[in-house]
Amino acid sequence: RVEIAVDRRNVPEVLLYAPVNFTKMAPFVKEALQAKVHMRLTRVSGDGDGNDDDDVIVDDVGEYAGLEVHGDVEWLVDNVCGKETANWIICL
Repeated sequence: RVEIAVDRRNVPEVLLYAPVNFTKMAPFVKEALQAKVHMRLTRVSGDGDGNDDDDVIVDDVGEYAGLEVHGDVEWLVDNVCGKETANWIICL
């Protein structure tokens, strides 16, 4: 199992130009180069009786990661983050 958490709070960001409807370039993508990333990789084992054990392979934090954010971030947080059924591993 892979768990990744990315935190870009309180870090400087710049507004990058990106294509809009394939017709023009406009500044609307926020990019931060000082985001913090926590990654945990585990091997899930067990027999499904509720006593499953996770063998930790990697559990580490990286700083100064590049992160671009655009679109409806609130929708992503409300509909993706923390929901195991969504099958997404990244949460802003």
